Amino acid sequence: GRKNLIINGGFDVWQRGTSFTANTGYNADRFSVSANASTCDVTKQEFTLGQTEVPASNYNRWTVSGSSVDGAYVHVDQRVENIKLFDAKVVTLSFWARASAATQMGFEFVSNYDSSGEDNGDNHTPYNVGGFDLTTTWTKYSTTVTTTSLAGETLGANSRFICRFVPSTGSTLAARWSGSLNFNGNVDLTNVQLEVGSVATDFEHRSY
Repeated sequence: GRKNLIINGGFDVWQRGTSFTANTGYNADRFSVSANASTCDVTKQEFTLGQTEVPASNYNRWTVSGSSVDGAYVHVDQRVENIKLFDAKVVTLSFWARASAATQMGFEFVSNYDSSGEDNGDNHTPYNVGGFDLTTTWTKYSTTVTTTSLAGETLGANSRFICRFVPSTGSTLAARWSGSLNFNGNVDLTNVQLEVGSVATDFEHRSY
């Protein structure tokens, strides 16, 4: 009964708090943040009342401090419910974003088949859709992909489909995520929507 497969894409619900210090893993409800050899503070931000630039009330801010370590990264994930919905389907992701300085935010989807976690060799398939060139101005971005086929895979109890944003990465992982090396600054994100089909429609506002 809903077109947006992302939960809390407008960052309106923060049941564990509205700010988290570096690398706690916590974020707005349904989102998580992970970092290695980098730091990322997460805060809830509110748009000024009456603004018309972005059709949203709140946004998620990541304050990132990069690192010169090759394997450094920061990524923000949502594990989307029911991986079976993503069996060779055309889906479109859209969102609004900006950064404190021009940067390329990496991105990937991950189809994870194993019951014990993502890092299980052939039991997960990450596929990159390229980076998004962020500016200091709020901009709407979208991308359309065909998800991988689940044919021949054995799904586990914790199999999941992951939507992953990567604001900063070290050189070792830059090619995988197509992101800026060791970004330092703020990245703001809101109105994240993932829907079946090839068109990015208006963000689906749902009741709190």
